[in-house]
Amino acid sequence: MEPANGSASAGGGRRAHLQSIEDFMREQDEADADATRSAVPAADPAANPTRKQKKALLQEERERLEAEQKAKKATLETERKCIEQQANDAVTDLGAVNWVGKLLELIADNGFRVSQRTPHTHGGLTYAEQVVGSAPARFTCTALILESSQHFGKLISFSNKKDAKRHASKKAVDWLIENNYMPADGSVRFPKAAPPPVVKVLGPIQAANRSPVGVPSSRVATSTSTSTSYAGQVPELCNRLGFHPPTYEITKDSENVAFWSGHAHFGGDPRIEGKVGEVKSVFGKGNAKEQIAMEVLSFLRDIERLRMEGEDREDEDGEEDRKRKRESMNSGIDETAGKVVKVEA
Repeated sequence: MEPANGSASAGGGRRAHLQSIEDFMREQDEADADATRSAVPAADPAANPTRKQKKALLQEERERLEAEQKAKKATLETERKCIEQQANDAVTDLGAVNWVGKLLELIADNGFRVSQRTPHTHGGLTYAEQVVGSAPARFTCTALILESSQHFGKLISFSNKKDAKRHASKKAVDWLIENNYMPADGSVRFPKAAPPPVVKVLGPIQAANRSPVGVPSSRVATSTSTSTSYAGQVPELCNRLGFHPPTYEITKDSENVAFWSGHAHFGGDPRIEGKVGEVKSVFGKGNAKEQIAMEVLSFLRDIERLRMEGEDREDEDGEEDRKRKRESMNSGIDETAGKVVKVEA
């Protein structure tokens, strides 16, 4: 019986160490979970901030944005003051001059057709106005002229349209003066140059009555010219030198500009061939003709001077001949007088 009990005890012991399938699976699941937890790194506390930390972060961001806005506002205020100062200085510089009227007068005086069509175009002048900014709005105005590609007046804004337009006009006038399209005093036309004295050859009777001793009658002259332009002096000088007045050939450089080029010529006169006084790209047809006439006058006066120098040489040669003849005659008289004395003695 004992072996049986012993055998039974042994069997019971074996049954005590056996495990059910359910327990085995549960232990495996727990072991797998432990292995997974050990493989994942520990979570960063900063990745999941607390409510207090979130509040601190929001406050920090709010302070940063407020500082940026404050700096931006200060910058804008500084820029605004600079813009206003520039505008105030520009208005002071404008004074009481009607710059818009002065510029329009120049355009009209030089042959441009003045019109009132949009956008504020007056022949060779165009205004372009623009509103910049808001609360309060400011205004800019640019002036465009055919003589330049610049946009005059675009750099400064004003609190009203009138000052903006006056400023643009003044900038255009300043440029025209600097580039010799207008006189420095701001007048529309250049003053006509005072003509040099013009001599007029006297007739033989007048010369005999008025010539001082030792001066050829052909050189005595009086100024009778009343012309105030170079072109007005040319015909008289031509007549005195025996030339027909020249013909002026003046053409516009292109249809849309007020620049003129040209020259003068003396037709078929063989004594003067080719072009005289050629000029290029002169502002205004009248100015171009005056410049050509000035060159023609200089050319004709050179001819007159050369002729006078030739007459002077002829006069000197003639005077030398007359002197030699007088000396010869005086010598003969002295010899004759000596002979008479000897006879009387």
